[in-house]
Amino acid sequence: MAEKKLNVIYWKLNLNNNLLMITSKERLKLIIVDGITMTIVLMVLFLPFDIYDTITETTKIGDVYAPKDRSIAYSIYNFFVLSIFLNKDALSGMSIGKRISGFKIVDFNSGKIVSPLKCLIRNSTILVWPIELVFVFINRNRRLGDFIAGTKLVKQEGSLTMEEVNYWKILISLCLPILILIVIKLLVYGDLAR
Repeated sequence: MAEKKLNVIYWKLNLNNNLLMITSKERLKLIIVDGITMTIVLMVLFLPFDIYDTITETTKIGDVYAPKDRSIAYSIYNFFVLSIFLNKDALSGMSIGKRISGFKIVDFNSGKIVSPLKCLIRNSTILVWPIELVFVFINRNRRLGDFIAGTKLVKQEGSLTMEEVNYWKILISLCLPILILIVIKLLVYGDLAR
């Protein structure tokens, strides 16, 4: 009986208004695959700066070693990497993990592929991941980010094709978090090198 409750089937409408089944196992698999692929991508992007940090981690001031100040470029690079993470679904509503698992993000009402800005809004709630995790266990159909952005997750039917991509929207969506984080860092620290 308990096993049946774990494998409860959740129904969603796809683009053709046909009902598709998404099981608890599929949702969990998607979270794991998406998490692993994004971790690998982020690790590859951070590796050059981590190696540099290891080599030049401290500066000797007299007999004391003090941490080096971060450069402005380092801060902006970190913001860029975070922006990539927040925009992981910007290409046709599919991250690498969603492409592997066969899912995509669509607008809740129209069923059309979501804009990069909606993907950014949807993924911004990952920054409060404990709340997201609770949402996923309560409602496997839509997470907190889906409710805020007006999106839903659907199973990709047929072969994966690249939808028409508006690169200007993706560029704006990538730059927006960087600009917001720069402003926040300037307000909190007074400069970008901390």
